[in-house]
Amino acid sequence: ISAELSFDAKKRESSAQIDQIKIEEELNTLAADMDFPLTEKYQTALENQLQTFFFEEADVEIESGNIINKLVELTTEKAKDGVIPENQVALLLKRNVPFPYWQDDPEVIKSTAEFMATIIEEQHDQNRISVLVEKLIHLFPPELQQNKKFRDDIRNDLWVLNEQIIGLPTKSKLMDSSQVVHLAAQQSGMLIVMKKMNDELLTSQIRSLFLALGLVLILMIIQFKSIKMGLIVTSPILLTVLINFAVMGYFGVSLDNATMMIASIAVGIGIDYAIHFSSRFKSELKERKDELRSLEKTLETTGKAIVINALTVALGFMVLTWSNMVPMQIFGWLIALTMGVSACAALTFLPALIQVFKKGLINNNEQNGGIPK
Repeated sequence: ISAELSFDAKKRESSAQIDQIKIEEELNTLAADMDFPLTEKYQTALENQLQTFFFEEADVEIESGNIINKLVELTTEKAKDGVIPENQVALLLKRNVPFPYWQDDPEVIKSTAEFMATIIEEQHDQNRISVLVEKLIHLFPPELQQNKKFRDDIRNDLWVLNEQIIGLPTKSKLMDSSQVVHLAAQQSGMLIVMKKMNDELLTSQIRSLFLALGLVLILMIIQFKSIKMGLIVTSPILLTVLINFAVMGYFGVSLDNATMMIASIAVGIGIDYAIHFSSRFKSELKERKDELRSLEKTLETTGKAIVINALTVALGFMVLTWSNMVPMQIFGWLIALTMGVSACAALTFLPALIQVFKKGLINNNEQNGGIPK
């Protein structure tokens, strides 16, 4: 590990003076006792993961938010000083989850405890490496201490300390071949099922999103009797979905059972505003024969209605940000964001597209109600 750390330091700063022997000595000292208490950062991360787990994945279905909060609080308090064995987690569940929730299937306590123990162990693994990074970083030059990528390098190099590894001699003559036992292992259980489900989330999300956009486009072409206008009206939806996923990526919001619904909701909301705006614009254009005047009048009338509707619904969903469950908080502000972006796209991006492709609007007005062929 010390050799890898020295190599990474030289890679990031070729002129850096690295004392590999000192790094090795420090590692030997730290590795003797790595049972570090959870820092505040990882206590919070553990709480969030447990809340998400109970809300979306736990075999024992708990409807009461108060019970979930109590379980999360007790588990975090107990786990902050060390990893909790699975049997102790099961005992904690039995004591704090009302019997009616698991009386029909007592095995759900065991399976739930298994998942919780894994979550706790993962947070301790990450916490352990983060603490080690902070304890070792002073051995490197100041310019590397402030380098985020180098800190990531250290974290990756140290991760092997979390693994259960057995060392074997590389030369076969040192081993008694009669004592060698060949083994094979294959992972099974709910973890494999959950991994498969997570892998398929993205694929199904993309498939359903394109299907929804395609159907909406076809309906808009039929509604406005124009391929061009169908594409124009559908475009703000695509912009809304892209911004939605961009914000999720920027803030590190994962794609799960709750957040994957946001894109479909965005399609429904976005097309509603686009239809309202385009239909009013069509009526105004039929009467005024002037694109700019028609857009101004549409913004003064339908535009106000769209803004009021978006604000009302967004504020309604913002109430969810006060929920005790983190997934509900995320869902609330994402829907509110979607409402705002959809309204802005309908009132800015859509009129801009109409202005860009305005050629032919008036000429075709008398033939097909103000919509270009």
